[in-house]
Amino acid sequence: MSSKTEKTNGAQVEAPATAQNVFHRETPQADPDRAGYFAQFVDEPEKAVIQIVLNSPAFAAAVHKQFDAVKSTDFKNPAFAAIYGASGVLAAAKREATREAIAGELRDWQNDGNGNRTRADLEAALQFIKSAPEIRVSEKTIAIAKTKAKEIKDRREAENPPINPNEIKREAKEIAREVQAATRPQPDRPPAFEFGFTTDNDLDDRLGEIEWEWPGYIPRGFVTAIVGDQDVGKSQVAQSLCDIRLRGSRWPDGQPHEPHPDTKLLWIDTEGSIALFYQRMKFWGMKRGCFILPPDPLQELTVDDELHWMWIEAAIEKFMPPIIVIDALSGAHKSGKENGNDEMKPVMKKLAGLAQKYNIAVLVVHHLNKPIAGVAPYPITIHRLRGASAIPQYCRSILALGSPDVNQPEKRRLDVIKLNLAKKPAPVGYELSDHGPLWGDAPEPPKERRAIDDALDFLEIALKDGPRLSEDVQGEAKAQKIGSNALRDAMKAMKVKPRREGGKDGRWFWYPPAEVHKGGQE
Repeated sequence: MSSKTEKTNGAQVEAPATAQNVFHRETPQADPDRAGYFAQFVDEPEKAVIQIVLNSPAFAAAVHKQFDAVKSTDFKNPAFAAIYGASGVLAAAKREATREAIAGELRDWQNDGNGNRTRADLEAALQFIKSAPEIRVSEKTIAIAKTKAKEIKDRREAENPPINPNEIKREAKEIAREVQAATRPQPDRPPAFEFGFTTDNDLDDRLGEIEWEWPGYIPRGFVTAIVGDQDVGKSQVAQSLCDIRLRGSRWPDGQPHEPHPDTKLLWIDTEGSIALFYQRMKFWGMKRGCFILPPDPLQELTVDDELHWMWIEAAIEKFMPPIIVIDALSGAHKSGKENGNDEMKPVMKKLAGLAQKYNIAVLVVHHLNKPIAGVAPYPITIHRLRGASAIPQYCRSILALGSPDVNQPEKRRLDVIKLNLAKKPAPVGYELSDHGPLWGDAPEPPKERRAIDDALDFLEIALKDGPRLSEDVQGEAKAQKIGSNALRDAMKAMKVKPRREGGKDGRWFWYPPAEVHKGGQE
Protein backbone atom coordinates (compact mmCIF):
# COMPACT_ATOMS: atom_id res chain seq x y z
CA MET A 1 0.00 0.00 0.00
CA SER A 2 1.40 3.36 -0.97
CA SER A 3 2.02 5.93 1.75
CA LYS A 4 2.51 9.64 2.06
CA THR A 5 4.66 11.64 4.51
CA GLU A 6 2.97 14.52 6.37
CA LYS A 7 3.93 16.81 9.23
CA THR A 8 2.09 16.38 12.51
CA ASN A 9 3.10 18.73 15.33
CA GLY A 10 6.31 19.51 13.48
CA ALA A 11 7.32 15.85 13.01
CA GLN A 12 7.19 13.69 9.90
CA VAL A 13 5.11 10.56 10.26
CA GLU A 14 4.07 7.84 7.84
CA ALA A 15 0.36 7.25 7.33
CA PRO A 16 -1.52 5.27 4.68
CA ALA A 17 -2.19 7.51 1.71
CA THR A 18 -5.60 5.99 1.28
CA ALA A 19 -6.65 7.33 4.65
CA GLN A 20 -6.63 10.79 3.06
CA ASN A 21 -7.29 10.08 -0.59
CA VAL A 22 -10.14 7.60 -0.18
CA PHE A 23 -11.99 8.32 3.05
CA HIS A 24 -12.85 12.01 2.74
CA ARG A 25 -13.57 13.89 5.93
CA GLU A 26 -13.85 17.60 6.52
CA THR A 27 -10.18 17.95 7.46
CA PRO A 28 -8.39 14.65 6.86
CA GLN A 29 -5.45 14.19 9.17
CA ALA A 30 -2.80 11.51 9.21
CA ASP A 31 -2.64 9.85 12.60
CA PRO A 32 0.44 7.93 13.63
CA ASP A 33 -1.66 5.94 16.07
CA ARG A 34 -3.16 2.88 14.39
CA ALA A 35 -6.25 2.92 16.56
CA GLY A 36 -6.76 6.57 15.68
CA TYR A 37 -6.42 5.70 11.99
CA PHE A 38 -9.40 3.36 12.23
CA ALA A 39 -11.31 5.64 14.57
CA GLN A 40 -12.05 8.05 11.73
CA PHE A 41 -14.33 5.42 10.15
CA VAL A 42 -16.21 4.47 13.30
CA ASP A 43 -19.29 6.45 12.38
CA GLU A 44 -19.39 5.17 8.78
CA PRO A 45 -18.23 1.58 8.61
CA GLU A 46 -20.12 0.93 5.37
CA LYS A 47 -18.04 3.60 3.65
CA ALA A 48 -14.89 1.80 4.70
CA VAL A 49 -16.17 -1.46 3.27
CA ILE A 50 -17.12 0.28 0.00
CA GLN A 51 -13.59 1.58 -0.40
CA ILE A 52 -12.07 -1.77 0.44
CA VAL A 53 -13.95 -3.21 -2.52
CA LEU A 54 -13.47 -0.27 -4.87
CA ASN A 55 -9.73 -0.06 -4.33
CA SER A 56 -7.05 -2.60 -5.00
CA PRO A 57 -6.87 -5.95 -3.19
CA ALA A 58 -3.61 -4.67 -1.73
CA PHE A 59 -5.56 -2.05 0.20
CA ALA A 60 -7.96 -4.65 1.57
CA ALA A 61 -5.01 -6.77 2.65
CA ALA A 62 -3.42 -3.75 4.32
CA VAL A 63 -6.61 -3.11 6.28
CA HIS A 64 -6.50 -6.66 7.61
CA LYS A 65 -2.84 -6.22 8.48
CA GLN A 66 -3.63 -3.04 10.34
CA PHE A 67 -6.24 -4.88 12.41
CA ASP A 68 -3.66 -7.38 13.55
CA ALA A 69 -1.86 -4.54 15.32
CA VAL A 70 -4.96 -2.99 16.92
CA LYS A 71 -5.27 -3.52 20.62
CA SER A 72 -8.22 -5.50 21.86
CA THR A 73 -9.49 -2.47 23.75
CA ASP A 74 -9.84 -0.60 20.49
CA PHE A 75 -12.63 -3.00 19.55
CA LYS A 76 -14.98 -1.64 22.14
CA ASN A 77 -16.89 -0.17 19.22
CA PRO A 78 -18.27 -3.01 17.06
CA ALA A 79 -17.74 -0.90 13.95
CA PHE A 80 -14.19 -2.23 13.79
CA ALA A 81 -15.50 -5.78 13.64
CA ALA A 82 -18.00 -4.72 11.00
CA ILE A 83 -15.29 -3.36 8.74
CA TYR A 84 -13.10 -6.42 9.19
CA GLY A 85 -15.71 -9.12 8.92
CA ALA A 86 -17.74 -7.61 6.09
CA SER A 87 -14.59 -6.89 4.07
CA GLY A 88 -13.77 -10.59 4.14
CA VAL A 89 -17.18 -11.52 2.75
CA LEU A 90 -17.05 -8.84 0.10
CA ALA A 91 -13.47 -9.58 -0.93
CA ALA A 92 -14.65 -13.08 -1.77
CA ALA A 93 -17.60 -11.70 -3.72
CA LYS A 94 -15.37 -9.28 -5.58
CA ARG A 95 -13.46 -12.11 -7.20
CA GLU A 96 -16.68 -13.26 -8.83
CA ALA A 97 -18.44 -9.97 -9.65
CA THR A 98 -17.77 -6.47 -10.97
CA ARG A 99 -16.65 -3.76 -8.60
CA GLU A 100 -19.37 -1.44 -9.93
CA ALA A 101 -22.12 -3.88 -9.01
CA ILE A 102 -20.73 -4.44 -5.53
CA ALA A 103 -20.19 -0.74 -4.91
CA GLY A 104 -23.74 0.07 -5.99
CA GLU A 105 -25.19 -2.40 -3.53
CA LEU A 106 -22.96 -1.25 -0.70
CA ARG A 107 -23.95 2.39 -1.13
CA ASP A 108 -27.52 1.40 -0.30
CA TRP A 109 -26.65 -0.04 3.07
CA GLN A 110 -28.50 1.34 6.05
CA ASN A 111 -27.49 1.25 9.71
CA ASP A 112 -29.89 -0.43 12.09
CA GLY A 113 -29.88 2.68 14.29
CA ASN A 114 -28.80 0.85 17.43
CA GLY A 115 -25.08 0.87 16.90
CA ASN A 116 -25.06 -2.87 16.42
CA ARG A 117 -23.22 -2.62 13.11
CA THR A 118 -21.45 -5.96 13.20
CA ARG A 119 -24.64 -7.91 12.72
CA ALA A 120 -26.16 -5.31 10.39
CA ASP A 121 -23.16 -5.18 8.12
CA LEU A 122 -22.77 -8.91 7.85
CA GLU A 123 -26.46 -9.40 7.16
CA ALA A 124 -26.29 -6.63 4.56
CA ALA A 125 -23.43 -8.43 2.87
CA LEU A 126 -25.54 -11.57 2.84
CA GLN A 127 -28.51 -9.72 1.37
CA PHE A 128 -26.30 -8.22 -1.31
CA ILE A 129 -25.06 -11.63 -2.35
CA LYS A 130 -28.56 -13.12 -2.38
CA SER A 131 -30.02 -10.19 -4.33
CA ALA A 132 -27.57 -10.56 -7.21
CA PRO A 133 -28.31 -13.97 -8.78
CA GLU A 134 -26.36 -13.12 -11.92
CA ILE A 135 -23.17 -12.96 -9.86
CA ARG A 136 -21.55 -16.35 -9.58
CA VAL A 137 -21.01 -16.65 -5.82
CA SER A 138 -20.64 -20.14 -4.46
CA GLU A 139 -23.25 -21.61 -2.15
CA LYS A 140 -20.50 -22.19 0.38
CA THR A 141 -19.75 -18.47 0.55
CA ILE A 142 -23.42 -17.67 1.15
CA ALA A 143 -23.72 -20.38 3.78
CA ILE A 144 -20.71 -19.15 5.73
CA ALA A 145 -21.88 -15.54 5.64
CA LYS A 146 -25.35 -16.52 6.75
CA THR A 147 -24.15 -18.78 9.54
CA LYS A 148 -21.70 -16.26 10.94
CA ALA A 149 -24.20 -13.42 10.80
CA LYS A 150 -26.74 -15.53 12.71
CA GLU A 151 -24.16 -16.57 15.29
CA ILE A 152 -23.26 -12.99 16.07
CA LYS A 153 -26.91 -11.98 16.23
CA ASP A 154 -27.85 -14.86 18.55
CA ARG A 155 -24.92 -14.35 20.87
CA ARG A 156 -25.51 -10.63 21.15
CA GLU A 157 -29.13 -11.20 22.00
CA ALA A 158 -28.32 -13.93 24.53
CA GLU A 159 -25.50 -12.22 26.38
CA ASN A 160 -25.89 -9.27 28.73
CA PRO A 161 -23.58 -7.40 28.74
CA PRO A 162 -22.50 -7.99 25.09
CA ILE A 163 -19.49 -10.07 24.30
CA ASN A 164 -16.24 -8.35 25.13
CA PRO A 165 -14.09 -6.55 22.53
CA ASN A 166 -11.62 -9.45 22.29
CA GLU A 167 -14.48 -11.76 21.35
CA ILE A 168 -15.70 -9.28 18.72
CA LYS A 169 -12.24 -9.12 17.18
CA ARG A 170 -11.92 -12.91 17.17
CA GLU A 171 -15.32 -13.32 15.53
CA ALA A 172 -14.53 -10.76 12.85
CA LYS A 173 -11.19 -12.33 12.00
CA GLU A 174 -12.73 -15.79 11.91
CA ILE A 175 -15.43 -14.65 9.49
CA ALA A 176 -12.91 -13.11 7.11
CA ARG A 177 -10.57 -16.10 7.33
CA GLU A 178 -13.24 -18.73 6.72
CA VAL A 179 -14.90 -16.86 3.88
CA GLN A 180 -11.63 -16.21 2.12
CA ALA A 181 -10.48 -19.81 2.55
CA ALA A 182 -13.78 -21.15 1.23
CA THR A 183 -13.77 -18.98 -1.86
CA ARG A 184 -10.08 -18.94 -2.71
CA PRO A 185 -9.59 -20.15 -6.32
CA GLN A 186 -8.33 -23.70 -6.32
CA PRO A 187 -5.44 -24.68 -8.61
CA ASP A 188 -6.33 -26.83 -11.56
CA ARG A 189 -5.75 -30.47 -10.87
CA PRO A 190 -5.29 -33.13 -13.50
CA PRO A 191 -8.30 -35.42 -13.77
CA ALA A 192 -8.03 -38.79 -12.11
CA PHE A 193 -6.75 -41.41 -14.51
CA GLU A 194 -9.25 -44.07 -15.50
CA PHE A 195 -8.13 -46.63 -18.05
CA GLY A 196 -10.40 -47.19 -21.00
CA PHE A 197 -10.01 -48.52 -24.52
CA THR A 198 -11.74 -49.12 -27.83
CA THR A 199 -11.02 -51.45 -30.73
CA ASP A 200 -10.90 -50.97 -34.46
CA ASN A 201 -14.53 -52.15 -34.59
CA ASP A 202 -15.54 -48.89 -32.92
CA LEU A 203 -14.13 -46.95 -35.88
CA ASP A 204 -17.01 -48.22 -38.02
CA ASP A 205 -19.45 -46.17 -35.96
CA ARG A 206 -17.22 -43.13 -35.62
CA LEU A 207 -15.86 -42.87 -39.14
CA GLY A 208 -17.59 -45.09 -41.67
CA GLU A 209 -16.75 -45.12 -45.37
CA ILE A 210 -15.11 -42.21 -47.17
CA GLU A 211 -17.73 -40.05 -48.90
CA TRP A 212 -17.04 -37.90 -51.94
CA GLU A 213 -18.38 -34.77 -53.55
CA TRP A 214 -16.45 -35.33 -56.75
CA PRO A 215 -15.53 -39.02 -56.50
CA GLY A 216 -11.78 -39.51 -56.47
CA TYR A 217 -11.03 -35.78 -56.40
CA ILE A 218 -12.91 -33.91 -53.62
CA PRO A 219 -13.69 -35.89 -50.43
CA ARG A 220 -16.21 -34.92 -47.78
CA GLY A 221 -14.97 -34.38 -44.24
CA PHE A 222 -11.57 -33.12 -45.37
CA VAL A 223 -9.76 -30.07 -46.74
CA THR A 224 -9.02 -29.99 -50.48
CA ALA A 225 -6.63 -27.40 -51.93
CA ILE A 226 -6.88 -25.99 -55.45
CA VAL A 227 -3.40 -24.69 -56.29
CA GLY A 228 -1.77 -23.11 -59.31
CA ASP A 229 0.26 -20.23 -60.68
CA GLN A 230 -1.19 -16.81 -61.33
CA ASP A 231 -3.77 -16.57 -64.15
CA VAL A 232 -4.25 -20.32 -64.37
CA GLY A 233 -7.90 -19.92 -63.32
CA LYS A 234 -7.97 -21.25 -59.74
CA SER A 235 -11.05 -19.26 -58.66
CA GLN A 236 -12.81 -19.99 -61.93
CA VAL A 237 -12.23 -23.72 -61.51
CA ALA A 238 -13.55 -23.59 -57.94
CA GLN A 239 -16.64 -21.68 -59.07
CA SER A 240 -17.17 -24.07 -61.99
CA LEU A 241 -17.11 -27.07 -59.62
CA CYS A 242 -19.70 -25.29 -57.47
CA ASP A 243 -21.81 -24.70 -60.58
CA ILE A 244 -21.71 -28.42 -61.42
CA ARG A 245 -22.67 -29.25 -57.82
CA LEU A 246 -25.70 -26.96 -58.03
CA ARG A 247 -27.09 -27.74 -61.49
CA GLY A 248 -26.01 -31.34 -61.93
CA SER A 249 -24.86 -32.78 -65.31
CA ARG A 250 -21.39 -34.33 -65.10
CA TRP A 251 -18.18 -33.76 -63.28
CA PRO A 252 -15.15 -32.79 -65.43
CA ASP A 253 -14.02 -36.43 -65.75
CA GLY A 254 -17.44 -37.51 -67.01
CA GLN A 255 -18.85 -39.00 -63.80
CA PRO A 256 -22.58 -38.24 -63.51
CA HIS A 257 -23.97 -36.04 -60.76
CA GLU A 258 -27.57 -35.50 -59.74
CA PRO A 259 -28.43 -32.04 -58.34
CA HIS A 260 -30.40 -31.39 -55.16
CA PRO A 261 -32.91 -28.53 -55.54
CA ASP A 262 -32.37 -26.97 -52.10
CA THR A 263 -28.58 -27.12 -52.03
CA LYS A 264 -26.78 -24.06 -50.65
CA LEU A 265 -23.03 -23.46 -50.87
CA LEU A 266 -20.86 -21.15 -48.77
CA TRP A 267 -18.42 -18.86 -50.60
CA ILE A 268 -15.94 -17.02 -48.35
CA ASP A 269 -14.06 -14.25 -50.14
CA THR A 270 -10.88 -13.09 -48.39
CA GLU A 271 -9.14 -11.09 -51.13
CA GLY A 272 -11.73 -8.52 -52.19
CA SER A 273 -12.67 -10.50 -55.30
CA ILE A 274 -16.40 -10.88 -54.71
CA ALA A 275 -17.10 -8.57 -57.68
CA LEU A 276 -15.33 -11.02 -60.02
CA PHE A 277 -17.30 -13.87 -58.49
CA TYR A 278 -20.51 -11.93 -59.16
CA GLN A 279 -19.59 -11.15 -62.78
CA ARG A 280 -18.75 -14.76 -63.51
CA MET A 281 -22.03 -15.86 -61.99
CA LYS A 282 -23.95 -13.60 -64.37
CA PHE A 283 -21.94 -14.37 -67.52
CA TRP A 284 -22.00 -18.11 -66.90
CA GLY A 285 -25.74 -18.17 -66.27
CA MET A 286 -25.33 -19.83 -62.90
CA LYS A 287 -28.25 -20.74 -60.69
CA ARG A 288 -29.00 -17.78 -58.41
CA GLY A 289 -29.77 -17.59 -54.73
CA CYS A 290 -27.70 -20.65 -53.89
CA PHE A 291 -24.56 -19.06 -52.43
CA ILE A 292 -24.58 -17.99 -48.78
CA LEU A 293 -22.63 -14.76 -48.13
CA PRO A 294 -22.05 -12.68 -44.95
CA PRO A 295 -24.64 -10.06 -43.87
CA ASP A 296 -22.49 -7.54 -45.70
CA PRO A 297 -21.74 -9.44 -48.93
CA LEU A 298 -18.62 -7.34 -49.54
CA GLN A 299 -17.13 -8.18 -46.15
CA GLU A 300 -13.94 -10.23 -46.10
CA LEU A 301 -13.92 -12.95 -43.43
CA THR A 302 -11.03 -14.51 -41.55
CA VAL A 303 -11.21 -17.87 -39.83
CA ASP A 304 -9.21 -16.70 -36.79
CA ASP A 305 -11.68 -13.90 -35.99
CA GLU A 306 -14.01 -15.22 -33.28
CA LEU A 307 -17.13 -13.44 -34.56
CA HIS A 308 -16.43 -14.40 -38.17
CA TRP A 309 -15.93 -18.02 -37.14
CA MET A 310 -19.19 -17.99 -35.17
CA TRP A 311 -21.01 -16.74 -38.27
CA ILE A 312 -19.41 -19.44 -40.45
CA GLU A 313 -20.49 -22.22 -38.09
CA ALA A 314 -23.97 -20.72 -37.73
CA ALA A 315 -24.32 -20.61 -41.53
CA ILE A 316 -23.24 -24.25 -41.81
CA GLU A 317 -25.66 -25.38 -39.13
CA LYS A 318 -28.55 -23.51 -40.77
CA PHE A 319 -27.98 -24.40 -44.43
CA MET A 320 -25.69 -27.50 -44.27
CA PRO A 321 -23.74 -26.62 -47.43
CA PRO A 322 -21.91 -29.65 -48.87
CA ILE A 323 -19.07 -27.41 -50.11
CA ILE A 324 -17.35 -24.37 -48.60
CA VAL A 325 -14.93 -22.39 -50.76
CA ILE A 326 -12.29 -20.13 -49.20
CA ASP A 327 -10.85 -17.84 -51.85
CA ALA A 328 -8.07 -17.57 -50.94
CA LEU A 329 -6.17 -19.13 -48.06
CA SER A 330 -3.63 -16.27 -47.93
CA GLY A 331 -6.30 -13.82 -46.74
CA ALA A 332 -8.15 -16.20 -44.44
CA HIS A 333 -6.21 -15.24 -41.31
CA LYS A 334 -5.36 -11.94 -39.68
CA SER A 335 -1.58 -12.16 -39.72
CA GLY A 336 -1.34 -12.66 -43.47
CA LYS A 337 1.87 -14.63 -42.87
CA GLU A 338 2.01 -17.99 -44.62
CA ASN A 339 5.57 -19.17 -44.08
CA GLY A 340 5.41 -20.01 -40.39
CA ASN A 341 3.77 -23.13 -38.98
CA ASP A 342 2.96 -21.15 -35.83
CA GLU A 343 0.58 -19.03 -37.93
CA MET A 344 -0.70 -21.60 -40.41
CA LYS A 345 -1.07 -24.76 -38.32
CA PRO A 346 -3.91 -23.36 -36.15
CA VAL A 347 -5.70 -22.09 -39.26
CA MET A 348 -5.42 -25.37 -41.17
CA LYS A 349 -6.27 -27.43 -38.09
CA LYS A 350 -9.38 -25.32 -37.57
CA LEU A 351 -10.50 -25.83 -41.18
CA ALA A 352 -9.81 -29.56 -41.00
CA GLY A 353 -11.85 -29.77 -37.80
CA LEU A 354 -14.70 -27.88 -39.45
CA ALA A 355 -14.76 -30.27 -42.40
CA GLN A 356 -14.77 -33.32 -40.12
CA LYS A 357 -17.34 -31.93 -37.69
CA TYR A 358 -19.96 -31.27 -40.39
CA ASN A 359 -18.78 -33.87 -42.95
CA ILE A 360 -18.42 -31.24 -45.67
CA ALA A 361 -15.83 -30.50 -48.32
CA VAL A 362 -13.70 -27.45 -47.54
CA LEU A 363 -12.04 -26.11 -50.70
CA VAL A 364 -9.18 -23.64 -50.20
CA VAL A 365 -7.73 -21.74 -53.13
CA HIS A 366 -3.98 -21.35 -52.75
CA HIS A 367 -0.98 -20.09 -54.70
CA LEU A 368 2.30 -21.65 -55.78
CA ASN A 369 5.82 -20.40 -55.39
CA LYS A 370 7.53 -19.29 -58.58
CA PRO A 371 9.43 -22.15 -60.22
CA ILE A 372 13.16 -22.29 -59.71
CA ALA A 373 15.15 -20.78 -62.55
CA GLY A 374 15.96 -23.40 -65.14
CA VAL A 375 13.30 -25.82 -63.86
CA ALA A 376 10.18 -26.41 -65.96
CA PRO A 377 6.93 -25.20 -64.29
CA TYR A 378 5.31 -28.53 -65.10
CA PRO A 379 4.79 -31.06 -63.59
CA ILE A 380 3.72 -29.39 -60.33
CA THR A 381 4.85 -30.97 -57.05
CA ILE A 382 3.76 -30.46 -53.45
CA HIS A 383 7.02 -28.66 -52.72
CA ARG A 384 5.89 -25.75 -54.88
CA LEU A 385 2.98 -24.87 -52.57
CA ARG A 386 3.58 -21.46 -51.10
CA GLY A 387 4.00 -21.13 -47.35
CA ALA A 388 4.37 -23.42 -44.35
CA SER A 389 4.46 -27.20 -44.47
CA ALA A 390 1.26 -27.25 -42.37
CA ILE A 391 -0.74 -26.25 -45.46
CA PRO A 392 -0.28 -29.47 -47.48
CA GLN A 393 -0.11 -31.46 -44.24
CA TYR A 394 -3.79 -30.80 -43.44
CA CYS A 395 -5.01 -31.18 -47.05
CA ARG A 396 -6.06 -34.72 -47.91
CA SER A 397 -6.46 -33.86 -51.59
CA ILE A 398 -4.54 -31.30 -53.64
CA LEU A 399 -5.69 -30.39 -57.16
CA ALA A 400 -2.90 -28.73 -59.15
CA LEU A 401 -3.72 -26.56 -62.18
CA GLY A 402 -1.12 -25.92 -64.85
CA SER A 403 -0.18 -25.84 -68.53
CA PRO A 404 1.92 -28.86 -69.48
CA ASP A 405 3.06 -27.33 -72.79
CA VAL A 406 4.59 -23.87 -72.66
CA ASN A 407 3.89 -23.53 -76.37
CA GLN A 408 0.17 -24.02 -75.72
CA PRO A 409 -0.47 -22.21 -72.42
CA GLU A 410 -4.21 -22.02 -73.03
CA LYS A 411 -4.47 -25.82 -72.82
CA ARG A 412 -4.47 -26.54 -69.11
CA ARG A 413 -5.04 -29.59 -67.00
CA LEU A 414 -6.01 -30.56 -63.46
CA ASP A 415 -3.77 -33.12 -61.77
CA VAL A 416 -4.32 -34.67 -58.34
CA ILE A 417 -0.83 -34.40 -56.85
CA LYS A 418 -1.81 -35.58 -53.35
CA LEU A 419 -4.54 -37.96 -52.26
CA ASN A 420 -4.32 -39.93 -49.01
CA LEU A 421 -7.70 -41.62 -49.35
CA ALA A 422 -7.62 -43.54 -52.63
CA LYS A 423 -5.66 -44.14 -55.81
CA LYS A 424 -4.99 -40.92 -57.68
CA PRO A 425 -7.47 -40.43 -60.53
CA ALA A 426 -6.70 -39.50 -64.12
CA PRO A 427 -6.04 -35.83 -64.94
CA VAL A 428 -8.66 -33.76 -66.76
CA GLY A 429 -8.17 -30.90 -69.18
CA TYR A 430 -9.78 -27.48 -69.49
CA GLU A 431 -9.59 -24.20 -71.33
CA LEU A 432 -10.85 -20.91 -69.92
CA SER A 433 -13.65 -19.06 -71.67
CA ASP A 434 -16.12 -16.24 -71.00
CA HIS A 435 -18.67 -18.87 -69.97
CA GLY A 436 -16.41 -20.77 -67.58
CA PRO A 437 -13.87 -23.56 -67.97
CA LEU A 438 -14.47 -25.88 -70.91
CA TRP A 439 -13.67 -29.34 -69.60
CA GLY A 440 -12.24 -32.11 -71.77
CA ASP A 441 -9.35 -34.49 -72.20
CA ALA A 442 -6.12 -33.65 -70.42
CA PRO A 443 -3.41 -32.27 -72.70
CA GLU A 444 -0.21 -34.26 -72.63
CA PRO A 445 3.12 -32.64 -71.90
CA PRO A 446 5.48 -32.57 -74.88
CA LYS A 447 7.67 -35.62 -75.10
CA GLU A 448 11.32 -35.21 -74.39
CA ARG A 449 13.27 -35.22 -77.66
CA ARG A 450 15.71 -38.12 -77.90
CA ALA A 451 18.54 -38.78 -80.35
CA ILE A 452 16.64 -41.73 -81.82
CA ASP A 453 13.63 -39.46 -82.44
CA ASP A 454 15.76 -37.26 -84.69
CA ALA A 455 17.16 -40.33 -86.41
CA LEU A 456 13.67 -41.76 -87.03
CA ASP A 457 12.48 -38.49 -88.55
CA PHE A 458 15.56 -38.36 -90.74
CA LEU A 459 15.18 -41.90 -92.06
CA GLU A 460 11.48 -41.45 -92.75
CA ILE A 461 12.29 -38.52 -95.04
CA ALA A 462 15.48 -39.98 -96.53
CA LEU A 463 13.79 -43.25 -97.63
CA LYS A 464 10.34 -41.92 -98.52
CA ASP A 465 11.05 -42.39 -102.27
CA GLY A 466 12.49 -45.90 -101.98
CA PRO A 467 15.86 -47.59 -101.51
CA ARG A 468 19.03 -45.53 -101.48
CA LEU A 469 22.73 -46.09 -101.34
CA SER A 470 23.74 -46.57 -97.76
CA GLU A 471 26.81 -44.36 -98.13
CA ASP A 472 24.62 -41.49 -99.34
CA VAL A 473 22.18 -41.87 -96.41
CA GLN A 474 25.00 -42.11 -93.88
CA GLY A 475 26.67 -39.03 -95.32
CA GLU A 476 23.47 -37.00 -95.03
CA ALA A 477 22.92 -38.23 -91.49
CA LYS A 478 26.40 -37.16 -90.49
CA ALA A 479 25.81 -33.75 -92.01
CA GLN A 480 22.72 -33.37 -89.84
CA LYS A 481 24.71 -34.44 -86.75
CA ILE A 482 22.85 -37.69 -86.27
CA GLY A 483 25.10 -40.18 -84.54
CA SER A 484 25.85 -43.63 -85.91
CA ASN A 485 24.38 -45.37 -82.84
CA ALA A 486 21.13 -43.41 -83.07
CA LEU A 487 20.96 -44.11 -86.79
CA ARG A 488 21.49 -47.84 -86.24
CA ASP A 489 18.78 -47.91 -83.52
CA ALA A 490 16.41 -46.05 -85.82
CA MET A 491 17.05 -48.59 -88.60
CA LYS A 492 16.10 -51.43 -86.25
CA ALA A 493 13.01 -49.60 -85.03
CA MET A 494 11.82 -48.89 -88.61
CA LYS A 495 12.94 -52.32 -89.86
CA VAL A 496 15.09 -50.77 -92.58
CA LYS A 497 16.92 -53.54 -94.46
CA PRO A 498 20.44 -53.06 -95.83
CA ARG A 499 21.05 -55.15 -99.00
CA ARG A 500 23.92 -55.47 -101.41
CA GLU A 501 23.21 -55.43 -105.10
CA GLY A 502 25.49 -56.55 -107.96
CA GLY A 503 27.01 -59.60 -106.38
CA LYS A 504 30.09 -59.85 -104.29
CA ASP A 505 31.51 -56.58 -105.46
CA GLY A 506 28.14 -54.84 -105.53
CA ARG A 507 27.04 -51.79 -103.60
CA TRP A 508 24.91 -51.59 -100.43
CA PHE A 509 21.43 -50.09 -100.41
CA TRP A 510 19.00 -49.29 -97.59
CA TYR A 511 15.46 -50.41 -98.21
CA PRO A 512 12.41 -49.12 -96.38
CA PRO A 513 10.34 -51.97 -94.89
CA ALA A 514 7.71 -51.78 -97.62
CA GLU A 515 10.28 -52.51 -100.35
CA VAL A 516 12.46 -55.53 -99.84
CA HIS A 517 14.57 -56.40 -103.00
CA LYS A 518 14.33 -60.12 -103.47
CA GLY A 519 17.48 -60.34 -105.43
CA GLY A 520 19.66 -58.55 -102.99
CA GLN A 521 21.95 -59.94 -100.33
CA GLU A 522 21.49 -58.89 -96.73
